[in-house]
Amino acid sequence: MHRREVLILGAGLVLSGCVAEPAVQAANASELQVTSVGVALASPASIEEQLERWNIGVTKERLITDTRMALQRELALVSRNGKRQVSASFTLTEIKLDSAIPGLIKPVFVGLFSTITGQLQIADARTGEVLIRRYVIGDDNPGDMTLGAAMKSGFSAGKPLLKAYTDVVDGFAEDVAREIFLKDRGSAS
Repeated sequence: MHRREVLILGAGLVLSGCVAEPAVQAANASELQVTSVGVALASPASIEEQLERWNIGVTKERLITDTRMALQRELALVSRNGKRQVSASFTLTEIKLDSAIPGLIKPVFVGLFSTITGQLQIADARTGEVLIRRYVIGDDNPGDMTLGAAMKSGFSAGKPLLKAYTDVVDGFAEDVAREIFLKDRGSAS
């Protein structure tokens, strides 16, 4: 029985690898200057359903606008010294909000952080050549994921969902900037 489950899981991973575009890193990020940012939704109906479930008054259009503005702010800041002008586009695939009740300890299976996931593509603004393409995930945890951050999140267990939303949008932008532009330089924001 276990062997069959392992084979099915393996086949699923192989097939999912065929669907996803491979990561690309054709340029040194320190040479790039982000001049424009675009955000789209992979499945607008799915994202809209997720947002409606939380009942926080955020539409899919607002999610796009808020995410684009946060990304523009962070990417312009970290890429300001770059010489090669590029455009960044993000296709968001999922948003999850930390939905624990404030004041309670949340179990690990609830999820430690709010997250946004998606596909990033950075292209030369003049030629359109794709320079960087990768899957990205960002969360509302300031800084890198550490045991201390996980413990703090587990025991603080909650914030209002609208606060979780604004934190995850800002955290996603910070994580993308750190992951793409700062990680190779040994810096952290």
